[in-house]
Order: sequence, then C-alpha cells, then structure tokens
Amino acid sequence: MHSFLKSIGYTCKGTPTELEELIKNTLLKADYKKEVALERGGKMVEYIRFTSEDSGIIVVGEEDEEGRYHYKYYFPFGVGRAGINNEEEVFVNKKVDSDAYMAMCDDSRIGISLIFYVVNVVDFMRIYKGEKCLENKSVQFVGLADTGKIILPTQVYVEDREKQKKEIKKKNKLVAEAKKGNPEAIENLTLDDITRYAIVSQRIMKEDILSIVETSIVPYGSESDMYKITGNIEDVRKEENADTKEAFWHLTVRVDEIPMDIYINSNDLMGEPLVGRRFRGNIWLQAEVTDPKG
Repeated sequence: MHSFLKSIGYTCKGTPTELEELIKNTLLKADYKKEVALERGGKMVEYIRFTSEDSGIIVVGEEDEEGRYHYKYYFPFGVGRAGINNEEEVFVNKKVDSDAYMAMCDDSRIGISLIFYVVNVVDFMRIYKGEKCLENKSVQFVGLADTGKIILPTQVYVEDREKQKKEIKKKNKLVAEAKKGNPEAIENLTLDDITRYAIVSQRIMKEDILSIVETSIVPYGSESDMYKITGNIEDVRKEENADTKEAFWHLTVRVDEIPMDIYINSNDLMGEPLVGRRFRGNIWLQAEVTDPKG
C-alpha cells in the first residue's frame, strides 16, 4: 500500500515509524468521519483527511462498544471528478486477507471486466447493507500511478473521431445483443475482431504499436486491481501535498470512452503532460461506487 503514497506526494520508505505518524495525523486532523453500526456490535469507522485539494489518506477501523478505536488498514486516495453510469451489475466482495473490499464491473466499451478497490467502504456498508450485487450505479475511476510517461497523440482527424464514436455505439449494441444470445450479433463481433486483427497485423510490420492503438487498458502484474493504461489527456492540474510540499500531477484521462483521474508524483512522470497528449503508465485502480440519482 505504501508504494502508492508517493502518487499523492508522500515519498517515503514505508517504515513502521513513518506509517504510524501518517495514520496518527490522519486520525487527529481528519476532515470527515463516517461510521456504520456492525451486526456483531460496535461500529466501522472511517477517518478521511485531505492533504491536497483532491487527494488524501483514509484510515479504516472499528470502534468497540466501549468506544475504543481499533485500527484495521489505511490507503491513499484521489477524487474522481468524472463518473460513468454503469448499466451493468457491479459485484462487490470483501478481500480474503483484509477488511477492504474489491469490486468488479463489465464494460462493453473495453471488452473486459474491470476489477477495482472500493474507496467508500462505510457508505457501501451503510447504504447498500453489504449487498454483493448492485445495479445501475455510478462508478468514479481513479488510478494511482507508480510510473508513467507522456507520449504524443495518434494522427486522428475530427471526422475520424466522429466515425469512431459511431463505431463504438454500434459495437456496444452488438455486445449487449450478444450477451442475450443473439447469434447474428456474436457472428458480427467475431468478424469485426478478425478484420481488426488482420489490419493490425499488416500495419504492425511498418508502424509502432502506439501509433496504431490510441488507448488501451490491460491487467498488469499479479494483483487483480493493477493495470497498464494508455489514454488521452483531457485535463491537467498540478497539486501540492500539504504535509511534504511535494508536487504531483492530477490528470483527467480518457481510456476508450471511460474517464479516469490519474495521480502521479512529478518525479515519476517522464515528459510534460498537456491536453491532447497521451498518458501511459501503471496504475492501481480505485473507484467510488455511488447512486447516480444521489
């Protein structure tokens, strides 16, 4: 967990003393406190402290019936400014080795199931009563990056963008029909994949893969919520950690049609981030699951 502290401006070795001080400051200087009663007695309590405009530390623990607080775990977080209203089901499960929660949702735009770390655990327990399957929820994706670089955009003109949007809508409809068992939709998707593979196979002989594939997201490493992404930068902000005064970047990136907020330490980013360029790097995917109706 401590390896992603640097993403929000805490460059440290993660020694017990450093982490103890970090947790202590979060508990004493928390901006928000959330709690929910547990069936076995006591409360689950979440302390939230912002150390910049859009990021900070969350400490989660339990308060027993005598009012004593027992620390469980902590994690750095970032705020997701742009969410998506997911029409598919979101499955939430408690991690085997801790009290943290992981979630998974399907997204037809990228063709894979995204697995992410749930940020708002107390809200999930209080509002959804720990229900494992949620429908029609808003998901705000955030990526804490350990390394990354800025690359130039592909040569795509405005008319090509409009064509891409139409193709994505068409594909989404086909995927929805294929999930229902429509054989014609399955056949069309298969033919599209074969055609795309043939085109890429020809171009890859003379071009770099990053000049062909505009955006991408693929699992990375042994952890299920780690990904390597390539996305178009839509907004750039530079923030500063209130404790360490370290600078870090807050980028709004679009991967296919999915918006993500990426946080990365200035020392870990190669190149200058500008709107229109692309970000490529390894991220730990987090998300807040909320009700789009408020």
